[in-house]
Order: sequence, then structure tokens, then C-alpha cells
Amino acid sequence: MNSRLSGWSRQGRSALGLIVAATFILGGTVTAWAAAAEMSLSAAIKQGAAEVYITGRGYSTGDALQLRVRKKVAGDVTIKVEPGTVVVDTKGRCQSMVLYGVKWHWSAQAKWIPCSEITLKNNAEQFFILEGYCRDAKLPSPQKTDYFTLAKPDEASLQVLIQGKKNGCTAKIIQAAIWIARDRVQDAYLAANFHCNEREIQAARSLLEVAHATADEVLRHEATLQEVLAQLRVHVSASGTIQVPEMLRQFGVTKEAEVTADARVTGPLGRVGVEVARGQRFAVLDEREGRVLVAGNVGALPVRGWIAADKVVIRDLAEPTAGAAGAAAIEVGRVRDVVLEVINKVD
Repeated sequence: MNSRLSGWSRQGRSALGLIVAATFILGGTVTAWAAAAEMSLSAAIKQGAAEVYITGRGYSTGDALQLRVRKKVAGDVTIKVEPGTVVVDTKGRCQSMVLYGVKWHWSAQAKWIPCSEITLKNNAEQFFILEGYCRDAKLPSPQKTDYFTLAKPDEASLQVLIQGKKNGCTAKIIQAAIWIARDRVQDAYLAANFHCNEREIQAARSLLEVAHATADEVLRHEATLQEVLAQLRVHVSASGTIQVPEMLRQFGVTKEAEVTADARVTGPLGRVGVEVARGQRFAVLDEREGRVLVAGNVGALPVRGWIAADKVVIRDLAEPTAGAAGAAAIEVGRVRDVVLEVINKVD
């Protein structure tokens, strides 16, 4: 799968000539050339500044793709992932993705830290997570065995991303808007497969009106979108205290796991893990002999992976437990987005 392209001339090849098998990868040695201080992902690949692999992470929305990169030239390299960049599965098996940018970097301290660009100061291999949104609602979500290559930027989805972020829309609303525009999905599909309520669907459609508006109309449509988002916030406030277990049950999760001793959840790279402390609670996705598949948030980082069964106690969420963690008021849209990032229910 990981084929190499060697003997590449900097002047004679087009971008398409750089795509081989299922990877973005440039082989050979680049010498006597100092990399520009800053460049786009596309330029870094075309100019041979970096060796890059992009794979799925099992999600359709949010922290959806992993980028593995190694610097191939002298000098420091800073790579920007421009909003609207599109990557497609080299085998056409799963969803194509439109990117918003870089979101996480696996640091030397063996933990994920927030970032907005790729900075390469040495030739060591580094790992990043990209924020992306599915462009094909009814195809499978990208898995870690799916490799991606660059495609033509998606200007229509770019406007949805820009306006969605500008107006404070959740990842869920942005994703729903992209699917409505590209795949013509109906409200019933969004409700059944992406767990959107009526107000969230209304917000997605209002976002599209903003994205498609002329300069003279954009302020009016933005005002309408803000009214819808305000209604969502009022609805959350009026519903009172929301317990995390109640939200999880809406996504088909019926058990939670509480960590009983400091432990490690198998990390998204498969070789490393995320340290979790006693008292941390997760949704239970699966149970196997000696281990439990869990999902949840550790700090700001969505986590999904395996934890040793003897490190957790599992509870049935069929009935709310008084005093359970998460009983404090939780903003419903935020909780749903967290769950969607770690429990993919779209396929």
C-alpha cells in the first residue's frame, strides 16, 4: 500500500503525478534546498518538503483524520492546512472530507495538545489530527486503514465552514448543512442518522442561506441564523439540568464505566495511550474479555479506546443514578457534539 515515488524532478511533474497507491508520499532525497518558512499542505507535497500520510480515525465529523508527517528538506518548515482543502479516499471506499485545519499535535510529552499549524523543526516523524467534515453522507466513515490524497478544493463547503465558525455554529450544525447542500439529505435522515432535532436542522438550513447570500443579503440572513441559535440556547436553558447519562442514552449507550484506579486508554495511534485518572467516566461501547471499549472526554480531548476491565466499574444507565457525575447542568449541543466525535453513529 505504501508505494514510493522516486527520481522526481521538481520542474517536470504535475500534482497528480505525486499521488501513488493509497498514500501522499514523496520519496527520494531532496538536497541543497531550504524550505520556505511557511507553505500550504499542497505546496509542501508538490515541492517535496515533507513526506505525508493522511488516514481516517473512524469519525465523519470533527477530529476525523490523522496526519503523519516527516520533514524532507533543510531548514524549519511550517505547513498550513487551508480551510476548504479536500481529501479523498484513494480507493473510493469511504467518505471524502473537507478540512477546516489542524487541531491537535501529539507532543514530546506523550499527550495531544491544541495547535493550528504543522511546525517541523527536525526530521522526526510527527502526528497531527485534522478537523474535517464528511462530504458524502451515505458512504462509510474513514477508518485508520483508509488513506487519502488531495483533491480539488470545495469552495461551496468552504463558505459553510467560514460562516459556520464565524456565527458560532456547532460541528453538528456545520456537518448537517454540508450534507443538505451536497447530498440533498432530508430532515428525516438527519434526525434518524445524525440525531438532529428540529431546531438544529433549522439552524443548518439558515447557515446555508448565509453561505449562499449576496453581500447585500448576508447581514439579514446572519440575523436569522442568530435567532435560531438563540432559540437553541433558550431550549437548553428551559429544559433544566441535563445529566450526561440521559444524553448518552439518546445515542444508544446504555452503560457507563467509572475508572477505579489510574489507568491508560488505548490511544488513537494504536501504539500509545491516554492516561486517565480515578473517577473519570466514559460511555461503554463494547465489552470483551479483560477489556472495555470506552468513549468520552479527557479534558478537551475526545477519546475512544480500550481500557483494562479491572480498572473500571460498569453501571447500567437504564435508570438515572442520583448524584452521578455529570449531574451538573450541561449544554446539550456541546454534549451531543462530544458524543458524535467519539461515537460514530452515521454509517
